[in-house]
Amino acid sequence: MATVEKIRKDIERTKEKISTQQKRLRELEEETGYTPATLTYMGALLSSPGFTDEVLHMYLARGLKPGECHPDEDEFLERDRVPLGELVKEVMDGTIQDAKTVAAVLKAKVLLDL
Repeated sequence: MATVEKIRKDIERTKEKISTQQKRLRELEEETGYTPATLTYMGALLSSPGFTDEVLHMYLARGLKPGECHPDEDEFLERDRVPLGELVKEVMDGTIQDAKTVAAVLKAKVLLDL
């Protein structure tokens, strides 16, 4: 599984709403450099109900072809490839605690029947 850690200089930047397949694919390529053969919707999460109405959408990209990433000027990205089994282990032992990452890793595990 490819992971990306994003650090933005400008926290107040307006988030772009990604609503079409083409935009999702473009964002994936910009931030990871990968182009997928398939993109499967894994569902949505409410990041902090009661505080914000932000909805996070999760996708499973498969058949990844590597390329170059093209981050925005204010983005500093660290790319890494980590086996899904290792991510599941880190979720289960508490190393990974970020809710959206926990949900995405476990949903991917179930979807891939691992």
